Amino acid sequence: TIVFSLGGKDYEWKPYAQNLLSTTKYTYALKLVIDESGIPTVEELQVGATIEDWVEGNTGGGEIVLAPTGDSEVPSGEFKTIEEIRTMYTSSGEEKLTITEALKLKAVIITDRAGGNSTSLKNGYLQDEAGNGIGFRATVDHEFNMGEELIIDLEGAEISKYGEALQLGFAPDKATVNATDVVVAPKVLTVEQVLDGMYDGVLVKVKAVQFKEYEGHTYYEGTFSAHNHAIENASAKSIDVRTAKFATFKDDALPKGSGDIVGVMTVFNGVWQVYPR
Repeated sequence: TIVFSLGGKDYEWKPYAQNLLSTTKYTYALKLVIDESGIPTVEELQVGATIEDWVEGNTGGGEIVLAPTGDSEVPSGEFKTIEEIRTMYTSSGEEKLTITEALKLKAVIITDRAGGNSTSLKNGYLQDEAGNGIGFRATVDHEFNMGEELIIDLEGAEISKYGEALQLGFAPDKATVNATDVVVAPKVLTVEQVLDGMYDGVLVKVKAVQFKEYEGHTYYEGTFSAHNHAIENASAKSIDVRTAKFATFKDDALPKGSGDIVGVMTVFNGVWQVYPR
């Protein structure tokens, strides 16, 4: 059974029985239609499948985009991963890269807008299915919520750096909410792994850490837009926990003792920091 998942709906199609041979590829031309009862079904556009000698993977035909009647149109273009977007920027050699191709990105919002731990309502973080993340800055205040899977039309989007971290800039109306309440599991790391790796924009759980100074302290202190508190492990390796003045938990007391902390890992001018949600 072939299952097409689209916009929170599943559409099934069963190909006819046949032997699948190695070194061959099988191509089916399909169309999603609404039958007389109003139920979407998948029908085959040609009798049988085309079978031909394998060449270099999937080199032709482009991408088929299916959209049920009544749903918002899915933008056309080739999907890119966050890793490929990062590579595009690095390879360009430009300080600010404007994407001019018809490309798309599918990724999940991993920041908690309602929790307020951000210095701007334009900012947020995305993570894709491969587990890679990236910060984004919308052209205006956005209303994307944690757990929403977005399909972003990347044509006209900009990739740049802010504080040495890569940032994707796009207009909110270029993004379509494809699914809601998507749960992204945090990547479990030690402080050493954070310091030795590249986890910018990734949801993480940092194991076995405690705040260096906690007595009489709250998550946010001072007058700046955000405040950092250092956390360390048993080997005195440390990173920062960053809390914005808009966070709903900014006045909570820092906890005593060792434990785990979950948040979005970011880097700013070479300093690794976690944004709790």
